[in-house]
Amino acid sequence: MKKFLAYKEALETYIQNVMSERSGAIYEPVKYIMTLGGKRMRPALTLGTAEAFGTSSKKSMHIAAAIELFHNFTLLHDDIMDEASLRRGQETVHIKWNRDQAILSGDIMFALSYEVISSKPSAQSTEILRLFTKTAQEVCIGQQMDMDFEKRNSVKAEEYIEMIRLKTSVLLGAATAMGALVANLDEEKVKAMYSYGEQMGLAFQIQDDLLDTFSEHAEMGKIRGGDILQNKKTLLYIYALEAATDEQRKTILDHYEVKGGDEEKLADIRGIFRETAALDRVREVQEHYLGEAKKHLQSVGMSQEWEQEFLSMLSFQTERIS
Repeated sequence: MKKFLAYKEALETYIQNVMSERSGAIYEPVKYIMTLGGKRMRPALTLGTAEAFGTSSKKSMHIAAAIELFHNFTLLHDDIMDEASLRRGQETVHIKWNRDQAILSGDIMFALSYEVISSKPSAQSTEILRLFTKTAQEVCIGQQMDMDFEKRNSVKAEEYIEMIRLKTSVLLGAATAMGALVANLDEEKVKAMYSYGEQMGLAFQIQDDLLDTFSEHAEMGKIRGGDILQNKKTLLYIYALEAATDEQRKTILDHYEVKGGDEEKLADIRGIFRETAALDRVREVQEHYLGEAKKHLQSVGMSQEWEQEFLSMLSFQTERIS
């Protein structure tokens, strides 16, 4: 991922310059969340796709920055809805300030992302804005589905996959496709690059679910087991319920009656996820989406050097959990 990582400094500088032009209380939380770090994977996909097809990354830097601003807007509002206290190891905005301030600052991040993406008109601007708007709507629909699932005991695997596709994957697909649009690729190649990002995004979200549930690493910067404590109906939950004994099913449903809980709840649910082979099944699903992403990538005919770089982004998703 050497090429992708090399974009980070220029991207951070660009975002800092955008934020330096803004002042006032509404922007302070925005500046705060934008300095908390993060992988900057989505903007790197935009910049890398453009450059892989012969277009300077400078021509897509404003698009990459807008995507990162929009992504962090979704994180800010996600944290409010999930009542999360930590983001990347630091206090979330609604904890450090307050809920109302977090909502307002998130709103202005959304508006700012549109200002930035529109700041350098080009022949592809209309198509890029259309995709950006469609993606923004889909992310919100996915978040609504996620919230709705919390109120249900039964969620189908295909419903969950569609939810994470909308909530997470479409933004990665759009980020990659926008780089392809800047490079003026034909429609089939733009679609293939979108599918690469989308399928990788599914694998990425599944990995995030696995890490949330099973990781022992404090550097994740989140509350360990937050999905379980928030009663999230992840693929682990769905597959565990399908394979559970009557006793295991009762344990799961009893624990998911009320949000929150303690180490006993976490230990019981993690144990059932392993005992029912739900963890193994989820890993298999993740491998499927990684394979699909690889197929779409290899169909576009980029250079071997760049193809290896994009494949390295996929391998980043395959870290295993003991």
